[in-house]
Amino acid sequence: MSNKNFLTAFGAFSVTFALLIWFVIASWPMGYLDREYAIWQAKKELSLTEDVGQDVVIIGDSRAVAGINPQWSQYKVKNLALGGGTPIEGFLTLERYLQHNPAPKKLIISFTPDHLLRGLFFSRTLAFRYIEAQEAYQVIDKAQALQDTQMSDYANERVISKNRDEVVYYDYYSPTKYIDSLINGLMALRIRTNEKTYANTLKTQGHAFFGSAKSNNQVNGITKISAGTTVPPASNYYLIQIIELAKKHNIQTYYAVMPFNEASCEATKSSAVLTDYLAYVQGLSQRFELNKSLLPLECLSPSHFGDASHLNEQGARWMTAKMDELL
Repeated sequence: MSNKNFLTAFGAFSVTFALLIWFVIASWPMGYLDREYAIWQAKKELSLTEDVGQDVVIIGDSRAVAGINPQWSQYKVKNLALGGGTPIEGFLTLERYLQHNPAPKKLIISFTPDHLLRGLFFSRTLAFRYIEAQEAYQVIDKAQALQDTQMSDYANERVISKNRDEVVYYDYYSPTKYIDSLINGLMALRIRTNEKTYANTLKTQGHAFFGSAKSNNQVNGITKISAGTTVPPASNYYLIQIIELAKKHNIQTYYAVMPFNEASCEATKSSAVLTDYLAYVQGLSQRFELNKSLLPLECLSPSHFGDASHLNEQGARWMTAKMDELL
């Protein structure tokens, strides 16, 4: 084979191989992305599925995902909280839900300090195609209008307001954004876990566990937040949008603070971060006349936690019963 023919054949092979990689990335995300993808896609399906007569919808982060199991409630509950979710995803989720469903009677909002401050907008919300590109641009434009230079993606430290170009890469499944997940996911045979997780999340109306330990008393990540850190303008804006959207639809709204284990309570008992967070939540409750909230913070024994942050089965049963009591 001449050098020219070899180069032509090699070029054709390279292009074909690159297109094959792109095709797998674009068409089979359930096969290689991590377990969170399956959970987020199940939540998206739940928000789109019409369900008449819903008593309660949950909007929040992973602690709410693990902490409230609709199957154990006396009410008809749909848990649409997202692991790594912030008020940005919370608002877009509630908006989508109300476009396809009658308004629920009650809404529970639950974001911990971590996810009021930053989330995973690029590495999950866009990578998982949880929202459309147009919605992503609207979020970024709003963050820019609010001059928000704080709200970022903690997986890659990208500030939302400064990375508008990122949307294109995720919208067209750029291999540069997915190749590591593709390699790791195929090697780990994630498809098995993901299909099971997706089906179970649908079955439980949005509940999923994270930590699997029977007991955990490690300190959670809130101790790593610097004192004096304020809620970013975009996060504050979208949290208020959630409350106002609920009020527009005559939905009774509550703000639930998820419990800490004993070690985390001890480590944060004199924390300005925790004090500021609780004051912020209380201020929202008073300003918007929210219904009774789960304050003050509850401290539970280690046997209620599957990891430092998330409730296990015992904890979720306690929290779900607490929610029923609140309602």
